[in-house]
Amino acid sequence: MGVRPWAEFRSDLPTDTIETPDEIVQVGGRTVAEAIGEILARLGCKADSPVLEGENGWQFMAIKGRCRMMCQVAHIERFLLLLEDTSFFNRVLKRHSPVYLDILSRFAEELARDPRFHDIEWYFANEVLSGKAGAPMPVSVED
Repeated sequence: MGVRPWAEFRSDLPTDTIETPDEIVQVGGRTVAEAIGEILARLGCKADSPVLEGENGWQFMAIKGRCRMMCQVAHIERFLLLLEDTSFFNRVLKRHSPVYLDILSRFAEELARDPRFHDIEWYFANEVLSGKAGAPMPVSVED
């Protein structure tokens, strides 16, 4: 089974990047992170408000039952999203909980249906920002 927790996509939502001529003061993605949190909440997760984590972008936790997921959103050329299972035992045992796999799959379906998001491609960590074509869904049986 292949699990691609990274997505690259475009969005019609504002980037909310703040720049000066010399530097990026605030990485964009807050409005997109808030919209993603709303989608996760509709899927039954308790999602925190996004917090700026420097160059890593906007981050928040989403929880469903015992499954804890970290979500991170940043805007580079496209939006970059990570939705990762950070539950202690799943990390230690190097497995993915059925709840995480279900949420990730249903989240991808909701994101694809939402007209504010376009050109969504899912990636393994070593493929992100590589320019390679991504997968249409994050969870696949073949990989």
